This record gives sequence, C-alpha cells and structure tokens, in this order.
Amino acid sequence: MTIASGFVVEDGVVLCTDSLYGGGIKRMGKKIFPLPLNGGAVAFALAGHEAFAARAIEECTHYFDQNPEHQSSIVGIKSTVELALKNFHEQFVFSRPADEREKVRFELLVAMATLTERPCIFSSCETVLTPISGYECLGSGFYVGEHIIETGYSRAMSLDDAVLLGIHATAVAKEYVEGVGGPIQLLWLKNGVVSPFHPLNTSIFTESFVMSYERRSEELLFQAANPKLSDKEFDARTQRFVETTKFIRTHWRERFENASLLEMLMHPGVPANPPSTTADQSHQQPSRESPGASDES
Repeated sequence: MTIASGFVVEDGVVLCTDSLYGGGIKRMGKKIFPLPLNGGAVAFALAGHEAFAARAIEECTHYFDQNPEHQSSIVGIKSTVELALKNFHEQFVFSRPADEREKVRFELLVAMATLTERPCIFSSCETVLTPISGYECLGSGFYVGEHIIETGYSRAMSLDDAVLLGIHATAVAKEYVEGVGGPIQLLWLKNGVVSPFHPLNTSIFTESFVMSYERRSEELLFQAANPKLSDKEFDARTQRFVETTKFIRTHWRERFENASLLEMLMHPGVPANPPSTTADQSHQQPSRESPGASDES
C-alpha cells in the first residue's frame, strides 16, 4: 500500500513517495533508492510488495556492478534494469503458483539520467520498462494522486514546482487513502546528477500548509455557489482566503524543514562518475547503497 509518483519536467525528473510499510505492523521505511553510476545515475521508487520490490532493486544494483559499460547511456541503463528484472521474476515470481503471484506483485518507477542525455522515467510491468512522457502515479493512492497531479502538471514546469506538486499529491493521498502515510520522500535527477536524499525526508509543515490550502479553497468554492451569500459577504471570505494564502507564502520558506528541501533543489547532489576507460574500470567502483540497508531508518 503506497503512493509513488514521477514527473518529467523542463529541467529534470522528480520521484516522490510516502514511507509507510504495511504487513500487519505499521512501520516507516525507504521507498526511493538512488544509485550513482559510471557516467549516469538511476533511481527507483517502489509500489506494491515492498520486500519483493526491494529485492528486485538489489538485483538491478548487482547487474550494474557486472555491466559497467552499460552505465553511461539511457539505452544501456534500461537494458540492464530489464535484464535484472527478468532474472528476478524468473527466479522468485514466475516460479510461484499462479494464484500466489498477485500477492507479491510490485511496480517500479525507474528514473534515469546521463551526462549527455535528457533525464527520463520508465514504469515497470514485470520485466518490461515502459517510457513515461509526462507523469505517472502508482500504488493504492493512485486515484487521489492522479486527480491532484492532472490539474497541476505541465511538462514545462520546473523541478521545484514538481517537488511541490509531488508533496501536494502525496499529502492528499495520506489524508484520504488507507495504507498511505509517513514522511514524504523526494528525489530528483538532472544532468547525470542524483540529488541528495535522506531516508525519511520531513515535510510536515509543508504538508500542513498544503492541506490548509486544500480545505480553504474547497470552502471558497462552496461559498461561491451559495445563493444565500451576499456579494459583500463573499468578497470578505475571498479576502480571508487571499490572506491565508499569503500567510502560507510568507512562512513556507521560514520553516526549518524546508532548508533541506531547498538545499536539495538548489545544489547538486552526487554527480555521476565520468565514464571510465577499460584500463581503469577495475579500480573505479561507484558507491552503492543496498535497498534493504536503511528500510528501518
């Protein structure tokens, strides 16, 4: 149970998820996994069966270690991920009885970036990656998130606008969808760079501002349609809505949590390693972070 969304925008791509893991006991865990590569970067956002998805991402990491020559192009990154997913599904999913496969079903949003190509996002369907031209929303919070995203998304929007849209969609899904919750997680890729990432990003105040705006705008809509309300009374309530929005604008950047969000947006993260020559590939191993290592952070 989750919500995972991805956005292709003017200056990069953004991934956003919640952090609530199910399975009987509610716990928070990492659902976005960045991986700097040799000349590129890839990041995975999961939805569905978390343990199987994390193990599949681990398989992808292993395949990148085994195929360093495929790390600096979108074609190479995509083919490596598909090969890893094929091996994983054949070993752990397709070998199970048909009636058990649905129980371990998962989906991935896979964001890719290289030093020379525009960043892009793919959505997984078992062993196949399908390109996303605009945005995609997965998981149990799909319907709520889709409603928010489709009204606000534009491919020409900036990374910081896409981050706010991701927070908005996830915050509303947390409010209304069972099984979606926990701190929001965010990550962007551009120019072969993956942004800084904290296992549990905090955007509590930002979410409260978003939900306050949601409620106030809904109230104003109903008031606009209220025939018993005089024009003077409606103007007064409109002014209160404007004042609330100005308050949000004034205080949003002052909250301590947003310093890390703005730092993430304004400054480069982990750069992709320049492509190695054949002679030094054995000496240059990109850093790795195991999907299972910080799930309990």
